Amino acid sequence: MTIIAAVTKASQYVGEGVTKDLKRWIILIILSIIQSVSLCLIPLLNGYIARIFHAPEPVPDTKNWLGLFIDGWKLNLIAILYAIPAIIILVFFGVLSFITFESALSLVQGSSDILLTSLLDVIGIFGIAIAGILFVLLTLIMFMAMVRAMRKQSVTEAFSISAIMADISRKTGWLEYLILWIVLWVLTFIFAIICFGLSLIPLPPLGLILIIIILPAWAIFFARYIALIYDGQV
Repeated sequence: MTIIAAVTKASQYVGEGVTKDLKRWIILIILSIIQSVSLCLIPLLNGYIARIFHAPEPVPDTKNWLGLFIDGWKLNLIAILYAIPAIIILVFFGVLSFITFESALSLVQGSSDILLTSLLDVIGIFGIAIAGILFVLLTLIMFMAMVRAMRKQSVTEAFSISAIMADISRKTGWLEYLILWIVLWVLTFIFAIICFGLSLIPLPPLGLILIIIILPAWAIFFARYIALIYDGQV
């Protein structure tokens, strides 16, 4: 019932905030395009997500783009700092691959290129897999940290790990929390598949246009779902 409540409430929020307000939807599409083209250097859509984290009710407006830019970078900064452990893992395995390559090259002297390449591939894939799993696990705390930072209006609050974990334990309980996140990961995977399918449409601009249109709706669903978990309203 908890899962149904979370998905239903987040979906209704999308309906209220986007599908029933064409003007807001168009503006959010513009924000999404700007953020995508700038490679998140102008994170206006992230800024809108931050507004949902801060005060989801009523559905936030899209005014004050400077405020959206600032709040978007707050989320960017939190994401970058939380990603550092995963980045360290990637760098470690990158260096390990280079050292392995140099050592093996001096031994094989070009006679076992296929074996050497395979070894480096295994090391690289293993490093990427470990870093990916670590980052996924970090998101369990990271998004709650983002909501907390927006509610407290302080980026440093995103790193009050003990307080965040206490909130999770008190509001939802860890078992329900993990189940809710697994559902969100599955929904995210489904959304990614849909986007991939749209990208394969024979008319290239059409697929891209459709992805751009649905992206803001997904972003709002995602943000509201996370805010519901944070508030223990599921």
